[in-house]
Amino acid sequence: MTTSQLMYDYLCRNEMNPEDVGGDIYFEHEGRKFIFVNDDRDATFFEIDMLYLLSVPTDSADTILRIINNVNCKQKLVKLVLVNGYVNASAEIILDSSPELGDLVPRLIKLLVHAQDAFNSQFAQAV
Repeated sequence: MTTSQLMYDYLCRNEMNPEDVGGDIYFEHEGRKFIFVNDDRDATFFEIDMLYLLSVPTDSADTILRIINNVNCKQKLVKLVLVNGYVNASAEIILDSSPELGDLVPRLIKLLVHAQDAFNSQFAQAV
């Protein structure tokens, strides 16, 4: 079974409403939107992104990039990125030969939420 199939099955079992879109899997958890990014060329690569943390107004892009840098310097496995005018969070790891998604996925989601909280806190202080 592929990593993508394992992830889809895990999300179904945990009622996260997965939707396969061109091989990538969109899902929601506690009101947040995520995507599992599938890479058929590398079965050991595992990426979950949390989408749309903030829509960035053009006039505050410099402040947003500074905050992203500050947060990224303090996070493990998670990086914030600015994509098409939105701040997103991304967690990437390399899987072993028998991944336990029941341990892995909740931990990565917690790390993504922690990065979102850190970003929101710094953003609130900056504006």
